[in-house]
Amino acid sequence: MAKNRAALAGKDFVTETIVSFRKDIDTGYYHKVTRDAVRERNTNKMNRGREIISEEVYRLATADDYDEKFGYEDFDGNEIAVYLKEVPRVQLDDTCGIIEISAATEV
Repeated sequence: MAKNRAALAGKDFVTETIVSFRKDIDTGYYHKVTRDAVRERNTNKMNRGREIISEEVYRLATADDYDEKFGYEDFDGNEIAVYLKEVPRVQLDDTCGIIEISAATEV
């Protein structure tokens, strides 16, 4: 059976926000990466904006105490959740102007 659908005249755009986390190999901490994308619904064509990498850093955390959560499905079909906690930063040092990441206990 045919489906009767009326299409909008012209292009139909939708804006999507893509959020991911990227691990810094040197420090072992994670950075939040966001990117806006504009998709044209009729052709499914996507134009991606530039990546915005957050200055905040995150570490692995537990389900009891976390700031960010994302999930994925493993090869067996199980849903896995990853919990991240923002690592607090030390105040600016007046002598050298460097921001250092404070020591955080690993979970």
